[in-house]
Amino acid sequence: MGFFSDSIGVIAGYAVFLGSVAFVHRMYKVRMMVRRVHAQHGVPILPHSFLLGHLFTMAKIIIKHKLPPDVFPHHHYFAIQKDYPEIFEAGVLYLDPWPISWPIMIVFKPEMIAQFVSSPSLPKFYYMRTIEFGPLTGGRDVFTAEGQMWKEQHALFMPGFSSKNALAMTPWFVNEVLVFRDRMLKASKTGETVKLEQWAADLTLDVIARATLSQEQASPHWLVALKEQVKLMVFKLDVVKALNLLSPLQHWRYNRIFKKAIEPMIIEAFNKPTEPDGPQSIMGLAIGRLVRSGQAIPQQLLDDLVVNIKMFLYAGHVTTAMALSMLYWQLSQNPDKLALVREEHDRVLGPDPARAAEAILADVNILNKLTYTGAAIKEAMRLWPPTGGSLREANAPGYMITNPETGMSFPTHGFMISSGSVYLARDPKYWHRSDEYLPERFLVRDPNDPLHPTKNAWQPFSTGPRACIAQDLVQAEVRLAAALTLREFDIEPQYAADAPEFHGSKAYQTEDPYDVSGMRVKDGLPVKVIARKRPVG
Repeated sequence: MGFFSDSIGVIAGYAVFLGSVAFVHRMYKVRMMVRRVHAQHGVPILPHSFLLGHLFTMAKIIIKHKLPPDVFPHHHYFAIQKDYPEIFEAGVLYLDPWPISWPIMIVFKPEMIAQFVSSPSLPKFYYMRTIEFGPLTGGRDVFTAEGQMWKEQHALFMPGFSSKNALAMTPWFVNEVLVFRDRMLKASKTGETVKLEQWAADLTLDVIARATLSQEQASPHWLVALKEQVKLMVFKLDVVKALNLLSPLQHWRYNRIFKKAIEPMIIEAFNKPTEPDGPQSIMGLAIGRLVRSGQAIPQQLLDDLVVNIKMFLYAGHVTTAMALSMLYWQLSQNPDKLALVREEHDRVLGPDPARAAEAILADVNILNKLTYTGAAIKEAMRLWPPTGGSLREANAPGYMITNPETGMSFPTHGFMISSGSVYLARDPKYWHRSDEYLPERFLVRDPNDPLHPTKNAWQPFSTGPRACIAQDLVQAEVRLAAALTLREFDIEPQYAADAPEFHGSKAYQTEDPYDVSGMRVKDGLPVKVIARKRPVG
């Protein structure tokens, strides 16, 4: 007995020793890689500790500028810029948070971002398809796949997400939005405080289920399975999750539940008769490109469709709920802009808000005439981008990103490469009166007007060939929700008077540990809903 216990102790000791050696070796490689950026290329970097990387520097900056502890980390860049403006003038911020996360370079200039999302479009960061989303999709989804697989899947799903089909699906979405409207009406009668972001998320889940599968509502059964599986996923350093020995079994179980529920719906969506010029579900369109009517759907295609539906539901409802919530917030804080939106709705949809749905169903193209509303949506998304930007990795050791203004080059190999779209969205170099909510800027056509947007500076959906495939659907959904609710209700935010603020806003973006984008509205945007008086006659 003593021999075995001694042997186990020796083995454990060796394991600890080898693990410590590996840890120190990795730390040395990361720290030296970051320091070479400055030493060999003259790139300005933050004060760097060999022991802690940039963790101590970042902690000092956060404390100095009194940032809310739960603010989304991408908003830390604004505080860094105040102390180290030369880094932002150069165009790239290198951060070394290892071992909390990977060494990362954040790129802030649109012409430099294009060098890794457009020309060329570098691969998505490997961790996304292997660790983060690997258990969910196996790396076979249109968001994380690479090479020929991505090209085939993008071509497969693009027709379903096109602006033409998104508009054609509007009659399908009206009922879902009216359910959302009825919830607001009920809340206005009870006087209860509601978390508007959660209601927006419920709406968007139902809309995505309708768009992808022609299902009128998202089923609680498989949605619960999806949400529980997401909680198991590792989006950043989490020792408990990483060491969860039951995780593979739990992932298998939730994948099985979801697949068993979704496969019959996919087949039903494919076989459901549709009008030649009418709307078609995203899955129905996708299958119809590869399988003739009456034929069986190949199992591999079914499997790929199932994992993509997971991603559409997961990623789509997060971004759309954020966009809709922040539109309500910004308009509640800018009553003059809200008045202009309502005037446009009266003019285009008719003076009676109760008949707006009728007007839209009679001619879905009428939504395209809501140009100021569209600008209000884009401006809310500029101030509060619904994602943190695109994450890529270099596929060649010598690949450099160059600042075209200065000629300075920035090494990429070994770093997670991120587009700094959150900072770019408020950079005064690219946006006149950058912290103000001015929908008018998106209606300016004169390039000499200071409000005219700089090309490619608006990046809530990223840019390039791998820009968000669902961006037209997101904007169409938010525009429809606005058209059917903004004239009927006011919202009164219920934040405490002494609630923390960021960018002068109590409804700032916070981090969600269960979401890869991580963005949620502070406290879910608590509001009271006030019904407005309808016009008489």
